[in-house]
Amino acid sequence: FSSIQDGLSVLDTNLNIVRTNPAMEKWYANAMPLLGKKCYEAYHGRKTRCNSCPTCRTLETGKADYEAVPRIGPGGKIVGWLDLSSFPLIDEATGKLKGVIEHVRDVTESRLAGESLHETEEKYRAVIEATDTGFAAMDEQGMVLNANLNYARLTGHTCVDEIFGRNVTEWTAPYDLERNRSVVGKCFELGYVRYLGVDYQHTDGTIIPVEINANVVQTKNGKMIVSLCRDITERKAAEN
Repeated sequence: FSSIQDGLSVLDTNLNIVRTNPAMEKWYANAMPLLGKKCYEAYHGRKTRCNSCPTCRTLETGKADYEAVPRIGPGGKIVGWLDLSSFPLIDEATGKLKGVIEHVRDVTESRLAGESLHETEEKYRAVIEATDTGFAAMDEQGMVLNANLNYARLTGHTCVDEIFGRNVTEWTAPYDLERNRSVVGKCFELGYVRYLGVDYQHTDGTIIPVEINANVVQTKNGKMIVSLCRDITERKAAEN
């Protein structure tokens, strides 16, 4: 109880703190002494129960519960985030609920990392939507995992949702299917492809020559191709 690095509190059925470990005493040094105080008073600087409280739910149901809660510091400021799990404390002699054990883990770093990642993803999405080049990410079979509107337009579709989860062969000109498959295969073999041409076929039957530059990237779910695709119809006409 004393050596565990996560926070532990034992509360009675009236939410009075009856025992804490050193981790809790360190996190809430500004509220010491903790014993005898209401949990919402000591840990959240409140005069009344929290609106959404896993411990209160455990007292009502007799079952374990969980919620992510802010860690409140001096002056009522949020100084971090905690995963709070509450477990019923049962009297062995009577079988009745006599209190709750709260297990608290500091997740501030992971939460900040997640928020940073979300912000990065939003910026990344803004960039690929702003470019006049088609962007598409696909798996080893050529299944579309992500794309922007310009890529959807290259295929003759009007929105990205119409092409999610579909294979690029569906809008490849029939005579160019093998070349398209070889582009995907070559990309995974070398890790990239540069300035390779494939003909796409619009939903209306129009043939669109496309120039592809792509790289293979590693994700937590495996490898995928990230490609930039440009309509080179005007360049082909000029060459002709």
